[in-house]
Amino acid sequence: LHDGSTELAREKLAQALEVDPKYAGAWSFLGDMEVRAGEFGAAETAYTKAIEFSRNDSAYRLQRALIAIQSGKLEQAQADVDVLKKRFTRHPGVSYAQGLLHLQSGDLEQAITSFDAAALAGNLYPLTYFYLGAIHSQQGNLAQAQQNLDKFLAVAPNHPGALKLSAALKLRSGQYVEAEKLLRPVVAAAPA
Repeated sequence: LHDGSTELAREKLAQALEVDPKYAGAWSFLGDMEVRAGEFGAAETAYTKAIEFSRNDSAYRLQRALIAIQSGKLEQAQADVDVLKKRFTRHPGVSYAQGLLHLQSGDLEQAITSFDAAALAGNLYPLTYFYLGAIHSQQGNLAQAQQNLDKFLAVAPNHPGALKLSAALKLRSGQYVEAEKLLRPVVAAAPA
């Protein structure tokens, strides 16, 4: 898969599942492949199989919760997150997923609390900083918004959403030259 041979990887994975159809690691890997392909329903199915066949299903359950959030299945995602919170009260991935759920429900204060807990793990969940930047921007906390966006842009310097949001913050504070520098790569990548 890392060499770009996706079809060969799928063949080998199918062979592994023929040998041992209850191998949770293979199901999880299939879920990862389906996520890469944008097939979220198939990914959810694969992660569910990994959970079914695993003694320690926490990583697979977190992946399934994140897929469910992305697919808009928030109640299902919350059920998985609730199971994980009972096991790991301070796990950054669980905090990140809970932050996404709070954000989806519009509870910005609880989202900030959850994302702040996830941010304690550093760059393990870098989108945490993007979401914190967006929430603080929306609430008018411009310094905190920019601080979080700077952390995210240090990890993902070409993320168009973060570049646009950071440029908007620069414009609001009258830093027009800095805003233009941030927007140039966005416009170059999508001239229309």
